[in-house]
Amino acid sequence: MIDSDLGVYSDTLLALALAFGLDAKNEARVAALSVSRPDLSAAQFCESVRNFYSGLRGAAAVRMFGRALPVGMAEGPLVKPTPAFESVLARKSADGQPVYGNNVVEVNDTAEPRALIRNAFTAQHDQNAILILAGPATTLARMMELPGVKQIVAAKVRYLVLAAGDFRSGRLDPRVEADPAALTRLLELWPGQVIAVGCEMNESLPLDQAALETAWAWATEHPIAEAWKQSKPGEIRTRDTVALLHAGRRHEKYFAESEPGMIRVSGKGVTEFVPSTGGRHLRLSADTAQLEKARAAAVDLIATKPTPRGPRRF
Repeated sequence: MIDSDLGVYSDTLLALALAFGLDAKNEARVAALSVSRPDLSAAQFCESVRNFYSGLRGAAAVRMFGRALPVGMAEGPLVKPTPAFESVLARKSADGQPVYGNNVVEVNDTAEPRALIRNAFTAQHDQNAILILAGPATTLARMMELPGVKQIVAAKVRYLVLAAGDFRSGRLDPRVEADPAALTRLLELWPGQVIAVGCEMNESLPLDQAALETAWAWATEHPIAEAWKQSKPGEIRTRDTVALLHAGRRHEKYFAESEPGMIRVSGKGVTEFVPSTGGRHLRLSADTAQLEKARAAAVDLIATKPTPRGPRRF
C-alpha cells in the first residue's frame, strides 16, 4: 500500500513502476494507492497506471470499474493539475479513445484515503501488509486516530517504510516541514516497526537517464515512461525508489539498517534519529558493497512488463 505526494517529485514515478514490477513478478500485490495531496490528475494517473499494469487499455479500462479498490485522494481544495499527468492522460489513439483509460472524472470517483487504507488492511492476512509513506504524514496520522485502527495495524502490518525526513544535522525535508505535527503523531501512534529513508538516500542508488530509457525501450506506450519524459527531471533522486525496493525485498539486504532507535521531530520539522535499546524505529543507509546489485534489481523491476491477473477479491 502506497500513500504518496505523486506529482511533487519525479522519483515517485520510478517507485510506482518498481512497485508494479514487484506485483508483476508475484513478489507483492499493490493493494491500495492514495495521493496525499488533492490533485485529481495524480489520482487519474494512478488508476491509469494500475490499469496499464493489469493489461487494460483505453475504453476497456474504463469499463472495468469496480475490479479494484478506488484510488484515494486527500481532501481539500484541488491543486493545479500536474502538467505531465495531464499530457499523458490526454493522449488519444487513432480511433479517438484514451490511450490510458481510467474512471476518475471528479472527486467523488476517488476514495477517502483514511478509510481506503484501513479497509485495505482488514483484507490482509495478519502481518502481511507493508505500508509505504512517500509524502507528508497528514493522512496516516488522521487514520491512526480512527477507532480501532491501531489494533488493526498491529495485527495486519509488518512494517511502515517512511520516505520522509532528513537525518543530516539540522536539515529539513519539505515532506516533514509541511506537517511536522502529523509525523510526530503518526510515530507516537504507530504500534509496529518504522523504517526511515531520509533525504540523504537520494543519491544512494546509481540510476541514470540512459538506464531508464533502456528499461522502457520495449514499450511504445507506457504511462510512467511518458510522464517521466514530460517531467524532464534533471538530477535523478532515488529516495522513493529505495523505499519501495527495500519494502519489497528487505531480505536481499540491498541497504543497511541501523540499530533500533526513535525518530524525533522538532516543531519546525527537523528530524533526528536517536539510538535506543528497544526502539521501534530503524534508519536506512547505503551499503556500498551492494550498490550495483541494488541498481540492477531496481532497473529490472522498473522495466518489468505488465502481467495481467484476475480481479482481486476484498
